[in-house]
Amino acid sequence: MSSIAYDIQWQEAMTDLMEQVQMEYLPSHKEEGQQQPEIDKWNPLRRFQHFALLYIKYADIIRKFEECYDQMLHPQKRALIKKLLENTILRLLEVKEALVFLNPRPKSIFINIDDLLMDLKLDPDNMEITIPRYFAEENRDYLERRTQLINRLMINNFQTDEPEEDQREEMFFLELNIENAIRIIQKNERGRQGRDRIIQARNFSKKKRLKEDPKNRIEEENTEATHTVIVQKVFRAFLARIYIDQTRDKELEFLGMVAPKNVENDPTLEYEKNQKVRRMKKEEHLNEYIGALKDLQDVVQRNEGADMEDTMKEERRKFMIEFISNHEFKEVPKIEDFYKRENENRVLSSEEEAKKKVEEEEAKKKAEEDKKKSKAKGKDKDKKGKKGKKGKKDKKKKEEKSDGTKWIGTTPCVQKMQEEIVKFKDVWESRDESTNPVQKYDEELAKGTVRPTIQEAVRLQVDQLMEAELQNIRIYLVGAPAPKTKGGKKGKKGKKGKKGKKGKKGKKGKKGKKKETKEAPQEGPLDALTGNVAMDFLGKMKGGPSEKLVGNRAPDDMLAELVAKGILRKLVPCHLKDFIGTFNYLGSVVQHNLTLADREPDPSYAQIRQVVTEYGILPMGSPFLRQNSPIYTNSILLYGPPGCGKTMLVRAMATHLNAVIFDISPYTVSESPYKTESKGLNKMLYTVFRSAKENPPAIIYIDECEKYFSGGKGKKGKKKKGRGEFAKLKKDLVGHKKYLKNQHRVIIVGCTSKPWEASKVDLKSYFNKHILIPHPNYATRKELWEHFLDKHGDILNPKFNISTLAQLSEGYTAGSINQTVNKVMTDLRKQNLKWRPLQINEFIAPLSRTPCVDTNVDKELRELNYELLGIKAAYEKEKKDKEEAENAKADGKKGKGGKGKGKKK
Repeated sequence: MSSIAYDIQWQEAMTDLMEQVQMEYLPSHKEEGQQQPEIDKWNPLRRFQHFALLYIKYADIIRKFEECYDQMLHPQKRALIKKLLENTILRLLEVKEALVFLNPRPKSIFINIDDLLMDLKLDPDNMEITIPRYFAEENRDYLERRTQLINRLMINNFQTDEPEEDQREEMFFLELNIENAIRIIQKNERGRQGRDRIIQARNFSKKKRLKEDPKNRIEEENTEATHTVIVQKVFRAFLARIYIDQTRDKELEFLGMVAPKNVENDPTLEYEKNQKVRRMKKEEHLNEYIGALKDLQDVVQRNEGADMEDTMKEERRKFMIEFISNHEFKEVPKIEDFYKRENENRVLSSEEEAKKKVEEEEAKKKAEEDKKKSKAKGKDKDKKGKKGKKGKKDKKKKEEKSDGTKWIGTTPCVQKMQEEIVKFKDVWESRDESTNPVQKYDEELAKGTVRPTIQEAVRLQVDQLMEAELQNIRIYLVGAPAPKTKGGKKGKKGKKGKKGKKGKKGKKGKKGKKKETKEAPQEGPLDALTGNVAMDFLGKMKGGPSEKLVGNRAPDDMLAELVAKGILRKLVPCHLKDFIGTFNYLGSVVQHNLTLADREPDPSYAQIRQVVTEYGILPMGSPFLRQNSPIYTNSILLYGPPGCGKTMLVRAMATHLNAVIFDISPYTVSESPYKTESKGLNKMLYTVFRSAKENPPAIIYIDECEKYFSGGKGKKGKKKKGRGEFAKLKKDLVGHKKYLKNQHRVIIVGCTSKPWEASKVDLKSYFNKHILIPHPNYATRKELWEHFLDKHGDILNPKFNISTLAQLSEGYTAGSINQTVNKVMTDLRKQNLKWRPLQINEFIAPLSRTPCVDTNVDKELRELNYELLGIKAAYEKEKKDKEEAENAKADGKKGKGGKGKGKKK
């Protein structure tokens, strides 16, 4: 695609975004005479469909924006596109939270909108959210330094920096020495030779009987002719079959039902090459733009700096003269008074006025809520012994308020999108770029980006000069300099009760001391293109249980220790698209027939990819997304049978985010030297969480996490057996998680194949999101067989029926299917494919020797999913409410009956 094509795509995406913003504002807008907006009158189903349509459209807009940002060459266009892209992603996450709340299946994070896709005639691929490629490339200098450091440490400790491959234990594996192996081979070889001798003897006796029988004798004179005819028949049939196969393949290629073989100019390959070339040009244009900004800064400073200084001085001096004359030369202003007046006299734009109105409305709502709360508190104080009931009422109020309406209409994300749309209209919509076919930076716009920084520097200089002038005027008029006000540094010594202005006491108690927090740096002209590393280090790095065991060590020193002890690992990279699985085309139909008493149906693999993207990848993509995400998710639980792809999802998250993986799984920690040290495991946990915060983005990976959360209580209150050494670290894990804030790009991912061995309460409270990964359904298994067989080349023949294999492998996971294919497709078997095509029976025996999901395990996982999603609690609550209502009705009937009997008497 050319630059013009991407410009057109950007225009289309902006048109779609404008329509979306309009759709956001209309339902939440109040017309004159209306007491409530239109959306408040809608039923829950209509609201759900409204947000589902927004979700589908935003996913498509993100795909277009991401492609434009990745392939466009103009650096200034890309800066605006990135802001639009990030705000659109945030809005998508907000819409997702509204959909979860309004989901017809309450509490479920898996959304089924296949019926809407059918109505809109859209492909299920529209539901796949594109993961921006810049997530793994932003702050490139920092990421390259971190990667080089880790690679150097890996080579020093393990003599290699290659990623580790997961080793899978095979079933029915025998450990043999050389003598036993030779005996088994000899035994099999003798058996084979014996079978061959028996077959040869049988064939010899059969030929002997045929020769002796006169009926089967063939005349010698006709033998050559008959043999020639037979050979001709066989060869002609062979040629005919080849001709028919070739003709059929050509016809299928012509109809477009089969991909052409050995195409010289494959358009997909050409497109990929073109994309790589454009990425290289994009980097060249960006480096040129960065260099030009530095030069233009000097140019603007030289040409416009003096004029800026003069105008600023003139404005401030006018204000000083007016202020002094108004106060009859008795008072001299401060420089802060000038800025106060400027803010008061500044004319607000239409967007700022809209913002102000929204803020005023929110302030009014808060004031009304505060009044109601204060009244409720006053009533509750008079009534004693009702504290428990009060807590329940507050919870009910919170549930009633969180009705999904907070994500409707004028949220901050929608306002920011509106601001960026205005910038697009003002600068790019009608801009003539016929003179810039190469798509290099625009010099005038570049000066505009540099000018605010120069104005700020000039303003600080002018303010210092004006402060000196005001000081001289103050001495001349008043006779004394202005007192220095540094409020509340110290309290008075002897007085305990009094505090300074900031709430500090005297020297005895330093209770008023505030925690030191790093302020977010101001946005620079290149932050939208190259990122700002400082945004990743705003949160507090230190803190957590066992901090004293580690002390004040350097971050690189802790990282080197984790590499040496095998905790920091490099896994084989993969992408989320490698987690193969189909879309559920009947999800909404099944969902409508379910009640709260029914178990949650298994999510499709497409839904799992979608949920992992929404909760694990998009909020972690950049510091801006992490700090402004609508729902803060810092821990995810993946549970399912062995081989279903849990670790693969962790690897995909690390690849898309370019994240470091800290593996604190029990089997990894057991082999590390930490286990032999005194309080080594506690020290290890603190070092891992501290290093993760110091080296963002980071994933803390806990496989077999049931060992950390075992030792809960059973139904009768008795402690479960098997509380091991890792269960003792649960308190530390919970403590460290509390120190993870939204400024830290760190996420905890737990994986388990035996969740029933852990405390359900602990799993539910520790992990924010719980994602079940079931064994694949029929359609997914068919795709998996095709994918794993295609890895070994073009080996399938038309007679090979993959559907039969998919049917036979019911209950087997993707790991089992992959293991089966690798066992069958050896190098020797690939060489013999020309003479002996693949057959289905070759896969049955190896498949039977791989793990299969037991029906009881599947049932346990579904029960746990039903409980962890909160559907079980919702069902029990509904059941309890019905029973209370029925009891109330029964009591009412009894009361009426009693009164009637009394009257008769």
